[in-house]
Amino acid sequence: MTVTFSDPSPQLSAVLQFYEAITNWKFDVVEELFSDDYIHTTLPSSAKEPPKDKAQGLAHAKGLAAALGYTPLKYEILQLNESKESVWVHSKLHGEGPGGASFANESIFIFTLRSSGDKIKIAAVQDFVDTKQAADAAAAAAAAQQ
Repeated sequence: MTVTFSDPSPQLSAVLQFYEAITNWKFDVVEELFSDDYIHTTLPSSAKEPPKDKAQGLAHAKGLAAALGYTPLKYEILQLNESKESVWVHSKLHGEGPGGASFANESIFIFTLRSSGDKIKIAAVQDFVDTKQAADAAAAAAAAQQ
């Protein structure tokens, strides 16, 4: 079931703007939503993925967009929980690029938000990744290099 929103709070609006922008590869919008000291952490820690700052996070997303031929992704928000300066979202992102390159990810994003002047900025994202999808993607990348 996909969750819908009729009157989202300002911080939830920022999160929804993020989903719209990242799935349509609007990196200028994503960059504006992130605070200057933004940090992205991949969880669980067994994924052994180092944290990414704002520039590294944008570069990673641009690489994914290129691999998918900039074909927009679809997203579903399955569940969320909102509290002061935090929004937790269980979501699915999926799409297929040229040549059958596909992306399917189910994860939980924990957004940390804060006010910056009259705007709400995303200061951090902790991303509980789909470990099976991540392992399959790593194995496919390793096989492609052989």
